[in-house]
Amino acid sequence: MEVFREATREEALALAAKGLRRIRDTAGPKALAGFGSAKGSNEEAYLFQKLVRTGFGSNNVDHCTRLCHASSVAALLEGIGSGAVSNPVMDVTKAEVIVVIGANPTVNHPVAATG
Repeated sequence: MEVFREATREEALALAAKGLRRIRDTAGPKALAGFGSAKGSNEEAYLFQKLVRTGFGSNNVDHCTRLCHASSVAALLEGIGSGAVSNPVMDVTKAEVIVVIGANPTVNHPVAATG
């Protein structure tokens, strides 16, 4: 292969760290940001933001929920006057029927799907 070759995990991590350090050292810590995933647990989200804040030296941390759920938040605001969900996740255990359309909760919301 001309561009790609197989590498060890350690080699790949070292290359990624070198690139992040180069950006931080040449453009400053505000040039780096972290974008977290909704698929992680609260503990993983906490560790991720600590990595970005202490490791990168940047407060540029965001989460996919703010962007990918913007349309559903707008609909909730218009429909019920609040952008937050109206019930705790555990309320599904009290429901007689749950209709899920176009979603895969065990993949997209693993923490909620364990309930």
